[in-house]
Amino acid sequence: TVIETTDLRTIPAIHPETLTPGGGGTDAGKGKKRNQANMKEFMEIKAAIDKALKKDGSQDKVSVEVTKRGLVVSLKEAGFFDSGSAEVKQNSIALLGKVAESLANYENPIRIEGNTDNIPINTRVFRSNWELSTARATNILHHLVESYGFPPDKVSAVGYGEFRPVAENKSAEGRSKNRRVDIVVLA
Repeated sequence: TVIETTDLRTIPAIHPETLTPGGGGTDAGKGKKRNQANMKEFMEIKAAIDKALKKDGSQDKVSVEVTKRGLVVSLKEAGFFDSGSAEVKQNSIALLGKVAESLANYENPIRIEGNTDNIPINTRVFRSNWELSTARATNILHHLVESYGFPPDKVSAVGYGEFRPVAENKSAEGRSKNRRVDIVVLA
């Protein structure tokens, strides 16, 4: 069971005054008026992200869709994490930055949702897929807040493990689709 709440707490040890989109040293939201995105703007953001992904040849690492929940940006495991790891790949940081910059000017709450396939994991670091999915979501959250100036009171992380699949886990292709972190800009 997942308990969803609007009582988001600030992440400790984050100093927003030193943050910037792309790592330049200032807060992305500082001095900027943030707007609440609506469905029309979600479609525009999706189009902009899709265009940037196509230009970079990165459409196999990220997918974007607009749903009833809002804008869902799916970061695929193969593009962002090594198998069994929660650390964001260094060569994917710039791509994460492009996604973050596309979302930075909106005040909608953002939920980062970690998901895995149904292959059990039990390592020294991660007892189960829940821990792995939660750690991945939390690491993406930290990147958004610390490097791109997202307000900590608008961002939350959750780990669903293997329990919210988008494809059957019977094939390697289906399991691959289920291993993802979704950045959900809530409607």
